[in-house]
Amino acid sequence: TTGTFSGILKTDDATDATSTTDGSLQTDGGLSVVKDIVAGDDILLLSDSSQLLFGADSEVALAHIPDKGLVLECGTVSAMPEFQLVNKNDDATGARLMFLKDPTSGHAQMADNDVLGVIDFLGEDDAGNMTIYGAIEAKATDVSNNSEDGRLTFTVLKNATATDYLLLDGTAGAVVVEAGVLAGPGAGDLVVASDGNMSFYIDYDENETGQSYKWYNHGGGGNADEIMGLDESGNLEFDGGIEVGG
Repeated sequence: TTGTFSGILKTDDATDATSTTDGSLQTDGGLSVVKDIVAGDDILLLSDSSQLLFGADSEVALAHIPDKGLVLECGTVSAMPEFQLVNKNDDATGARLMFLKDPTSGHAQMADNDVLGVIDFLGEDDAGNMTIYGAIEAKATDVSNNSEDGRLTFTVLKNATATDYLLLDGTAGAVVVEAGVLAGPGAGDLVVASDGNMSFYIDYDENETGQSYKWYNHGGGGNADEIMGLDESGNLEFDGGIEVGG
């Protein structure tokens, strides 16, 4: 039986809905609404893999992954989906993306080297295997109150091996680029500046023997020519003359 009402259909019953069969307004089929939906409390999507679809063509979906989380996906538009955080307030602050690890809500505590968050960049290889090509990881290396330290690690694939190319370490105050090689832009200079004394260490953790410190000039011929070397005994060697001015 189909009924059509020209006025407001209203129920004064205040029963909460906790399932599909116990609310004040129930239907065994779908619910079609032309205008806005306003809810004064929670909205429950009780089925695994449920979705919220957006757009006239339902081209953007926020999909539930059971026991894992949510996925924002778009399969019909190029270079999408795009997720934006926009701050339209007239002030000096911007939008904020937060990764929060809060085990205290479960009556536990953080521990040294707990991972705070990871951003993975994935895509398929030419064999169809889903592959992580790059990642950014944040870690709490020291959670001691008033002396906390953190670490950011930037990892990319090199010859199918995940390699830490950049590490920002609050504990050691270190920056490591490409497994120990610190390099400047290809067309520019690498500048190391200090407002006071500056120290350079060879084998800082003292786990190697026969250390040396060398300077090279990479000319246009494709070869890197050694121009100066310093060995572990402090002997300094120059490939060329020494000119002293003043």
